[in-house]
Amino acid sequence: MCSGYGPSLTKTNQSGSVLLANLLLLWQEFRVGFIELLHLSFYLLNKESYLMKILMISPQPFFEPRGTPISVYQRLEALSALGHEIDLITYHVGKDVDFPNVKIHRVRGLKVIQHVRIGPSRAKILLDVQIFFKAIRMLLGKRYDVIHSHEEAAFFSMFLVWIFRTRHLYDMHSVLSKQLTNFSFGNKSIFVKIFEFLERMVLTTCHAVITVGPDLEQYVKSVGKNIRVVIIENIALHAYQTPVQP
Repeated sequence: MCSGYGPSLTKTNQSGSVLLANLLLLWQEFRVGFIELLHLSFYLLNKESYLMKILMISPQPFFEPRGTPISVYQRLEALSALGHEIDLITYHVGKDVDFPNVKIHRVRGLKVIQHVRIGPSRAKILLDVQIFFKAIRMLLGKRYDVIHSHEEAAFFSMFLVWIFRTRHLYDMHSVLSKQLTNFSFGNKSIFVKIFEFLERMVLTTCHAVITVGPDLEQYVKSVGKNIRVVIIENIALHAYQTPVQP
């Protein structure tokens, strides 16, 4: 079990992020299997606490038909259908999607940034600073049951869950320290070591982890064998019916 910050949690609190990850997995595998979804939910949580308020943080252009945004799309569809309330913080770039119980909160647009390329970049640094402060403002105004972070948002989310006494579900799409080398961005050894340290800190303090494949699951287990991890692989986007707004 991943260790968390703050006072010891009840069984319900400890299971919350794992429940969320497993519900997402079950929804993808059995999109109409509501009996199994409900059975799992009521096994881990009582009826009153089943529906959650979720702050999802995606430092990506959403929506665009590529990697992480596709995963975010799938998570939103599943959580929305299950009745959870989700506030998504994301970049100003991208197309809106229409899901019940989902509100998209975009950072203020920068005229000099009209496109965000895949991988680390200076543009992402500027936008991630805005994401961070917007997350603080929203956490100050509303009580959330879970912070569901994607990619580098996990770095500041692990501190936010400690400050605001909530739970952390980390959606891991890649090994972030390796991205610095793969994209030749800040790939000096000191930066790589800092990213490796932060990534390990995230994995050992979160309440649960979602990975998009078995290689990442093995990496997570190499960091800590007791880390709660669920694999949810991306599936073809054309399987979804929810329209993307222009």
